[in-house]
Amino acid sequence: MDNSQTFAASFADGMVKVFDRRVEDEDSIVRTYSDHTAWVQNVRWHARQQLQFLSASLDGQVKLWDMRGPPLPINSWQVQTHGLSAFDVHPLANVFAA
Repeated sequence: MDNSQTFAASFADGMVKVFDRRVEDEDSIVRTYSDHTAWVQNVRWHARQQLQFLSASLDGQVKLWDMRGPPLPINSWQVQTHGLSAFDVHPLANVFAA
């Protein structure tokens, strides 16, 4: 997201959390997503949709999330059947690489 006050972080338990720095520390987690079943390797904001982001877990799954809806992925792909070790989203084009 193009807002330096908001960021997403990924965790070993399969969770992705969105934090807002403008909120007090104990309330700074504003959204939690928990559909992954493996360590989330990386999370990146969508290149064109400001309130959407993608996350990728070590089991090879990539998920697309939208912060405006329920904490469920709006799309999911099994991109690597043997797992993945890297993930990134192009900053201008509508593509990701795993």
